[in-house]
Amino acid sequence: MAYDSASDSDLSEFGPAAVALATIKLKMTHGDGQVILPAANFLKNIQNRYNSAFSDFTIKSDRGMLYNVHRHIITNHSRYFARLCHGDFQEAKSRIVTLHDDPPQAVQLMVEFFHTFDYNADSTYIHGNDTTKPAVLVLHAMVFTIADKYEIPDLKTHALRKLQAKANERVADYAEFASGPCAQLVAYVYTHAPPHDDSLQRAAVGLWTRANNDLVHHTSKGDMERLVSEYPVFGADLIKQMA
Repeated sequence: MAYDSASDSDLSEFGPAAVALATIKLKMTHGDGQVILPAANFLKNIQNRYNSAFSDFTIKSDRGMLYNVHRHIITNHSRYFARLCHGDFQEAKSRIVTLHDDPPQAVQLMVEFFHTFDYNADSTYIHGNDTTKPAVLVLHAMVFTIADKYEIPDLKTHALRKLQAKANERVADYAEFASGPCAQLVAYVYTHAPPHDDSLQRAAVGLWTRANNDLVHHTSKGDMERLVSEYPVFGADLIKQMA
């Protein structure tokens, strides 16, 4: 088996990370002929094996959802899972791990990324008895946080980029956007963000101060006072950014 450099435009459906992989093609020699399997087909095969009979490890959310995955794939994405699967742990023997205290939506999107190099926060549904779905901005922040926890650097970078892209979209009603998704993002970030990385805090503050401070100017004084009172560090960061 040999490797050759090439470009596959049809990789765009797999997201930015997969597009980078489009520079690789696998060349497989069989008999007198040579069969070229594009990277796109290889990725599709990996995606098709997701939750398949070929899976050899199970990730379980504390809500009871089960995801059948492949150790070789998850351990190449995550240093945490590499240590878990290769160490002398019960999970390595039972080949099942339960992820406690993680949002089930973030677990779902993490597993999706493992197999597709991307995730779709807009299509995520809530497991269990929940009746509401977090704002997409918050879902991206959740994915960033879980990627940090389980040491998945590519997913962490990808989630932050998605959050920033979503934050830069134009909105029809700034007042509604500020009191809804933006307030939810601040509440999540200033409660759950990794203490050693302020990327989410900077993204949240940047969202509030973008576009000539449209969000701040369209937020009622009472709503802003409640937000700053409940999350004073956010208030301090916002003042620094606007100074």
